[in-house]
Order: sequence, then structure tokens, then C-alpha cells
Amino acid sequence: MYKSISTYLIPKNVDPQEFWEYHTGPHARDVVGGAGPELKRYVVNRVTDVIRGEMQFWGLIEKWWESKESRDEYLRRAKFIKGSTTGMSPPEEFRSRAYGGFGAWVEEREIPLL
Repeated sequence: MYKSISTYLIPKNVDPQEFWEYHTGPHARDVVGGAGPELKRYVVNRVTDVIRGEMQFWGLIEKWWESKESRDEYLRRAKFIKGSTTGMSPPEEFRSRAYGGFGAWVEEREIPLL
């Protein structure tokens, strides 16, 4: 299984709660519907309080895929999927609402608690 993460920011003039509802509602449904069964897990996180330092991102997306190829295939297919709120593809629609960010494949190791 492969995990990808992405971070992003939202414009200052965007209501954070409204964006959260969009991202975890219609956008998430469009992504899950378009990704198919090879998307094994999808978690959306947002920053609620900064504990130290400066906020570098507003949200963090975690996706677990059957394979790297399945993620690449979703991105190819996603160009032709029409999102539920604007008719743009889910990636295009998201990029029209959020900006910046970073994406990477990561290795995850859960550390058992003693």
C-alpha cells in the first residue's frame, strides 16, 4: 500500500468553516467516487490552532492507494470527471479554491505505545 500526502492553504478572504464543509463534503464525495476501490483510505485534516512556529499550511490530505499506478490512473481519469459543484474536474476545482501546498509519497510507521 502507498500513502500520499498533500498540504494546501486557503485564501484569507475565504471563510474557513465554509471551505471545510466543501472539502469534507462535495469535494470528498467527488474524489472518492472518481478514485474507485483502489483508494483505500482518505483523511482530511485542518489546522485548528498553531502550537508553535508559523502556520505553513491550512490543511493536510492523506490518501492510501493500492499502488502508485492506481493514484496515477485516478489523476488521468480525474481530468474527465465533472465535479458536483462547478462542473470542473475535482483537482481543477480544488486548485481554484486553494493554493500553494506540497505533495509527496511518504513512508508511514506506526509506533506502538508502551
